[in-house]
Amino acid sequence: SSGINAEYGVHVWQVDERCDMRHSNSRDLKAFLLDDIPEIPLSNVHFMPVSTAGCGDVAEYKKEFKAANPTGKFNYVILGLGNDGHTASLFPSSKIISENSYFKLVEASTAISPQRMTVTFDLINKSDWVSILVTGTDKKEIIRSIKNGKEYPVNYIKNNQLTWFIDEVLL
Repeated sequence: SSGINAEYGVHVWQVDERCDMRHSNSRDLKAFLLDDIPEIPLSNVHFMPVSTAGCGDVAEYKKEFKAANPTGKFNYVILGLGNDGHTASLFPSSKIISENSYFKLVEASTAISPQRMTVTFDLINKSDWVSILVTGTDKKEIIRSIKNGKEYPVNYIKNNQLTWFIDEVLL
């Protein structure tokens, strides 16, 4: 048991999703996290609307978010870091396809599923707490560059409660 009590209204939201179901983040979210926490009912898990037809409507996801979350913010966001400095599918050269104040559909210059649905930096930054989890030896150079002051999309995370969790081999 995870110790999570569903009565407390734990909700899980995706912060980004690939629009190609063959490379789905939701599948990994389910397999590596949600399957181990049965106390969180699937009705409290909000997958981004992606299907074999591609990305869904960011306006519909915003409507779902606001209906379930009247505060309009996340309590806690866990992000990763790409070896090019991207986070939450916000790449250095992302082209915005559609956007609202919470979510956007972007086109990135990446080989794996260039179309992505993601949250905005504004939504991430108004969260109560944000963590960036960095693992993998391929991230050593990007960590060094960030420490030396080079700007990447991840630098736009400006949250007062930001915590970096960095694999020891990268330091």
